[in-house]
Amino acid sequence: MLVGFMPLTVSANPSISLDKAIYAPGEKITVATSGITQELIKAYVWVGIYNIGDPYAEEPISYKSISAVGTGRIEFTNMLRDGGYEIRLITGVGTANRDRVTAEHIVTSVGFTVDKSSVTIALNKTVYAPGEKITVATSGITSGMVSSGAWVGIYNPGDPHSAKPVWYERPKTGTNIMEQ
Repeated sequence: MLVGFMPLTVSANPSISLDKAIYAPGEKITVATSGITQELIKAYVWVGIYNIGDPYAEEPISYKSISAVGTGRIEFTNMLRDGGYEIRLITGVGTANRDRVTAEHIVTSVGFTVDKSSVTIALNKTVYAPGEKITVATSGITSGMVSSGAWVGIYNPGDPHSAKPVWYERPKTGTNIMEQ
């Protein structure tokens, strides 16, 4: 005969971490989660990207819900500009109420930077004769940039960015020497 019932609460230390501290523009941001419990999932657990120092109730730049107990990985497409950001692990308020987050809802956060200064592009000279081969060198190209479809292009002088390039090529990860 069952006389009483007392629920057992197992406390975990939910946490998040990033695969690196500095990302190039366009590079995927991978967030590792751990210690996620069924109780957290029932209480609406999610991660959001914020500018460093954004107020608690500020709308996140991007967010994703967490639905797996234990450990997991979440990937964000990085469309961020250069600057400082943070990933916040949030619980107790659903994503529909993102603008109602308070300090009590933030379990933890991890800062990161987006910096394009690690990517370079250079020509082998500054003046070319008509029909002459143009050599383009790139370095710092990340696998995230390649998988996002990054490309290098040559345009006619004065063409807008929306114009079709005269030549383009997709670089590979690392350092590239490309010729037109």
